[in-house]
Amino acid sequence: MFYIGTIKKWLRDRGRNIFQYWDGSRWQFADPIVVGSRLEVEIPDYFELLELLSKRVPNVPSTSLKEEFISKQRDAGKRITLASRSIFNLKPMDENGVGVTESEVMSILAGYLKFMEVIARESQLFRNSQGVASGSPAVSPIEHSAESGIVEKASS
Repeated sequence: MFYIGTIKKWLRDRGRNIFQYWDGSRWQFADPIVVGSRLEVEIPDYFELLELLSKRVPNVPSTSLKEEFISKQRDAGKRITLASRSIFNLKPMDENGVGVTESEVMSILAGYLKFMEVIARESQLFRNSQGVASGSPAVSPIEHSAESGIVEKASS
């Protein structure tokens, strides 16, 4: 009987699209829209920063250019983790193992972004529009030919 209640609760919570994450001591639940709004306010360039972090160090002969790139990546990582700690209310891990590490902070943010991607895909927010439907299909002035590729349609 316990399992049925647990499964029902899981299905109910899943249908509500609530983002869940482990804060180092317990499970937290967050409204994904509120998290997104806070992300936009606290670190509006988060997408560019994440993109910078995903790039490899350029293969250039100049050591100073490499060091500058690595420095920019470190700064981007610090800004993202600091903002994410604030947004998700994440405490640094203490000597008892309570709280989260820097990599766990990044993982929670990545989990949130993936969660939102799945919601967008499932709700088909970015579905290709077919425009206004008409009673008859559009007539194209060209037709495809197996031999030559594309040819003009003859007028009737």
